[in-house]
Amino acid sequence: MQQKKIFDNERLEAITVCRKFHRICIQKKLYLKGRTDRNECARLMKTNHIYLCRKIKIASGLSLNNFIKAIRLTIAYKLLSTTNYNMTLVLKNCGYSDKSAFYRAFTKRFHCSPTTLRKRFFAN
Repeated sequence: MQQKKIFDNERLEAITVCRKFHRICIQKKLYLKGRTDRNECARLMKTNHIYLCRKIKIASGLSLNNFIKAIRLTIAYKLLSTTNYNMTLVLKNCGYSDKSAFYRAFTKRFHCSPTTLRKRFFAN
């Protein structure tokens, strides 16, 4: 029973750290950078990168870079489903510079292309 309680506390702490980091990513627009420096992320969180990476992995199952990539793709999804921005502007606003890399990542995550998603929302 004691071991489970420790695990639950560690997981709860990891989720708290992950949420705080998510807020900082959005506020500081870290997702706009091509490859985010984990030391910079840790500095913004006022911790070290090993601790930050471990907590994000526990809470989300993702590495730091994949966590930020997920934020980028979520922002792209929101832009595609709620705005009429052209694809170049969507890519720019979610931190992608390579259109084909964006299409591959988006399709893998959401099981449809960005164009297909947009057509679903703006079919009328």
